[in-house]
Amino acid sequence: MASATPAPPAPLPQSSPSAGGIFEQPLPPNSSNSSSPPVKGAAPVPPADHTDKRLRKGAGPKAIMTAAQWTGPSTRPPATTTGKLGFKIDRTPNDPTDALEPSWCSASTVNSGAKNLVFTAGHCLLGTGDPTDNDWSHSVSFRDFVYYPDASGPSAPYGEWAAQAAFVPQEWAQSGDGRYDVGAVLLWPSEFTRGERVVDVVGANGIRFNEPAQQDAYAFGYPQNYDGGESLYYCHARSHWGYLKPIIWMVCDMSHGASGGPWLMNFNGELGDLFSVSSRGPVGQIWGPLFDQKIRDFYEAIVGSDFQSRGRMAYTHQDFGVDGEDYGIYATSNDIFSESDAHKLLPTYGLGTDINPSYSPPVGAVAYQSNQGDTFASTSDYEIYTTAVKGNDNPHPITHNTVDDRDPSFWSIVRPMETRSKIAYEGYDGNDYEIYTINFLDGKPTGGISQITNNTVADRAPSYSPDGEKIAYTSNDGNDYEIYQISASGGTPVQVTFNQRSEFDPTYSPDGKWIAFSGSTGGGDYEIYKVLLSKTPGIFHEPIQITYNAKGARKPSYSPDGYHIVYHSYDGNDYELYTIDLRYGYVRQLTSNNTNDCCPTWG
Repeated sequence: MASATPAPPAPLPQSSPSAGGIFEQPLPPNSSNSSSPPVKGAAPVPPADHTDKRLRKGAGPKAIMTAAQWTGPSTRPPATTTGKLGFKIDRTPNDPTDALEPSWCSASTVNSGAKNLVFTAGHCLLGTGDPTDNDWSHSVSFRDFVYYPDASGPSAPYGEWAAQAAFVPQEWAQSGDGRYDVGAVLLWPSEFTRGERVVDVVGANGIRFNEPAQQDAYAFGYPQNYDGGESLYYCHARSHWGYLKPIIWMVCDMSHGASGGPWLMNFNGELGDLFSVSSRGPVGQIWGPLFDQKIRDFYEAIVGSDFQSRGRMAYTHQDFGVDGEDYGIYATSNDIFSESDAHKLLPTYGLGTDINPSYSPPVGAVAYQSNQGDTFASTSDYEIYTTAVKGNDNPHPITHNTVDDRDPSFWSIVRPMETRSKIAYEGYDGNDYEIYTINFLDGKPTGGISQITNNTVADRAPSYSPDGEKIAYTSNDGNDYEIYQISASGGTPVQVTFNQRSEFDPTYSPDGKWIAFSGSTGGGDYEIYKVLLSKTPGIFHEPIQITYNAKGARKPSYSPDGYHIVYHSYDGNDYELYTIDLRYGYVRQLTSNNTNDCCPTWG
């Protein structure tokens, strides 16, 4: 960054983009509830630890037409929500021996479900050609994008954020049409901030579409003509239609380097709504594309929209029955979850704890653990039971002994004239917990119980793979708890994760390629992660964090279509059920009541 120069300006404008991906980078090694975007866009959000008072609408300096350095009144946004996008320019992409030129543009964070989005100008992501002759065929290559929030001065107080993917509208990619000189970048979490998302750390502006061209506008950026681009500057003026719609302009003398910087309406002294970005313009003016319906389509193609995956669920709910408080197993009757649709399974009535269900849709049954005791057991320790999710089925005891059996995983396959099932569970062997399995045929246990693991450490929370051939579980590797995988018939286990974080509750994705789990973040808190299964023993893929700022997120379970994960988390009063969209990051709260809901299983 010390030797970087500002990116060249965009060409003059020429007479429904989809999100055209430029690149996708792998995750660097070792590295609140939301919903779909509203019709008009997304609202701004302050940083998670923000303590400044939100200022009133319209607060801030009076209108200026020559740029001024931003010095307040806020000590956080907009300084933290506006930063520099650093990158390297390869002016001769076909020559591998030429030197790369470090460069920068301005950019700003924008609210989205995944909290990882920045907007900039299209010409900051995809080469603009020769700005002197507007010849788009003279394209150049940009690479190695890194975002620096609050880039004033030599330090990067909020870390460096590597790009994982970048997008421009098709109109820009194909012809450099200045009316669509817009770009978007998705960022990986930063190691500097211990894996937090950029919007949680620095906040984000909202975004608006199809608004009038005339706005009380604030434009921010790092222009080369002021302080060599080392400080955040801004202009405050009225925006107007340009000679070619949807280009708009405002009086402002910020030069290149400010390209990609945000134009904010509804600015309150800290945050506002993005409605354009700086593109280029003659001396004394800046131009930008007014965000219209095509830019809205571009934004929504990147951030997606939330929906509910189909599939019936079972979970544990804490209720207060005739005899007092207990935990029972509840199940839904429909493919789209509704808390009012969930009903308590009759065998789980009465005092005691019925918990950790595992739902098998092929046989319409749930396996669970209970400490209510049964006629076969001499004590009321936890045993494994099954019951149908419909009707007045009696519980079927699967284990009946004097030691704890917990956390079942139900696997089933339905074939003509045969329904074959297996249950894996953790059982206490007198020294610690080990993994056991039992087979079923047409709903009845066949043969004895098989012990799968046998060692001197606790093996817990088993989960069958989709094909029933493997079992994932949690075990202690001598330092902390990690995820392991073993053949369902026993053998030598293979370690799946290897890090300094304790990890529990493994569950396979429907395609069997990923394992999701809950990982400790310290202080007794947990978040949901997923890890790609390695094909080479001893090679460990870096887990990817799925949830952020959840409290005690545990017991993940994939949706049948693989697009969502359901889990339980603390809402400030008790545990409730949530889902998260794995593609776009939207979080949906499923249950909301005054008692605990936990341990969901998505059939």
